[in-house]
Amino acid sequence: MQESGPAREGQLARETTRRERGQSELIGFVLLFGLVIAGTGAVVALGGVAIEDAQGQSEFDQAEQVMTLFDSRVATVALGDSDIKTVSLGRSKGRYTVDESSGYLRIVHENHAGPGTSEDQELYKESLGAVVYHTDGGTVAYQGGGVWSKHSNGEATMVSPPEFHYRDGTLTLPVIRTTGSSASAGSSSMRVSAQSRGIPVYPDPSTEYDGSEKQYLNPVQNGRVVVEVKSEYYRAWAAFFRSRTEGTVTEDHEREVATVTLVTLGTNGNFRMPAERGSINIRGMAEHKLDDFSIRLRPDDSDSANFNNLQWSIAVEEGRQQFEVHLRKGDGNKCETDVSASVYYSDDGGNTYHGWYDEDAFTTHCEDLDGDDENEVLLDADFLASDSSLAYGKLEKSQLMHFDPETLQESVTFDEHDEDSGKTYPDDRNTLPLSTLITHYFSLLSPSFELTVYDKNSNTISESASNGRIVYEGDENYVTYLQVSESKITVELD
Repeated sequence: MQESGPAREGQLARETTRRERGQSELIGFVLLFGLVIAGTGAVVALGGVAIEDAQGQSEFDQAEQVMTLFDSRVATVALGDSDIKTVSLGRSKGRYTVDESSGYLRIVHENHAGPGTSEDQELYKESLGAVVYHTDGGTVAYQGGGVWSKHSNGEATMVSPPEFHYRDGTLTLPVIRTTGSSASAGSSSMRVSAQSRGIPVYPDPSTEYDGSEKQYLNPVQNGRVVVEVKSEYYRAWAAFFRSRTEGTVTEDHEREVATVTLVTLGTNGNFRMPAERGSINIRGMAEHKLDDFSIRLRPDDSDSANFNNLQWSIAVEEGRQQFEVHLRKGDGNKCETDVSASVYYSDDGGNTYHGWYDEDAFTTHCEDLDGDDENEVLLDADFLASDSSLAYGKLEKSQLMHFDPETLQESVTFDEHDEDSGKTYPDDRNTLPLSTLITHYFSLLSPSFELTVYDKNSNTISESASNGRIVYEGDENYVTYLQVSESKITVELD
């Protein structure tokens, strides 16, 4: 029996729905399968990249460890007593090279002739060379006694420090130069041997500054010592300089150069007495680190009898600080004349001052200095070894030469430095040793000042026949001693 129209239409609709449902299920399965395959592919691809990155980082880390081990081996060859050392490099996808022309180290003593000059002396300039591991992720290098790395993003870091040591004003720099030209990939080893060890650069009494008889000797005086390193890893060198010194560090990005500048001390040691209004340059003095300050004065020829007119001072005027030590003839005969000492200090431009005085701080004596069987009179004044004690009080104008004392502070407390007593004068006591006064006021004036000589009418002292000695330690911003040497190694890759 044939179905009526409406019944047949309903049956067709149901069959159509079943076909569409079946097709949808098939399409969904296909889509799901495709997503699974795509996801699996992505996971495999990303996982492969991650594995490659991990492997690359592992090889990079391994190279840093190998270079650090190599660094320790080099130290025993270049600075120790081993002749040859070998380091296994292990297996890697990277490449090792030796480049003896890579970078340089330069040392310059600027303005070495003293204040107001511009004479520079290049103390040293030689290539450093490097052993470099190359990989897609960056490079790792041994250079200048240190190990450095640079990633593909350009960031340079220090893995182990170079041979550069700065402590208590002494810069020790045993330069290690790398030579060779070999290259190797895959599994290999490095062999290092010494060409030369510890060749002195500074100090070196056999070398003189250009156009001068001044030798390469310590302590380093005047100007600045500049250490300049050109390197692909210059940013890491600069960071190292900042961490190990208080000097001024700069970076020249165009030249790939890192520079550290250390200021040298002024006069330190023996000196010839400057002429009237000449100066003794003190620079870089650390607080309470004055070890010696003494002078020997000879009379001017016209005053050779017995320092008849001795009136002599050394003075400092820095900003609002004023300081003066005045020596003046007292009672006595030619070979035993008392010499008074006045000490003046002001920190407010002279409105108020500290005053100290002793009428017989020193005594002249006589010696036959020229071998003519006749004694010559002289004054030896050791400001730190003297047993003289000065009393606090008002100073007369005649007891100074350069400054004019105005208002004496009623009391003064020594509490500016850890080494100070913390006592108030004249409340706790009325006198202080001359050595305490000189050390204290020099510490207030430090780190840098000029001691200017004042000789009344320029005719009571023969400055050309007089001399002195000052010894002090530098603070952390200054370099006093240079210890620079050069060692050269050869690296061969097998």
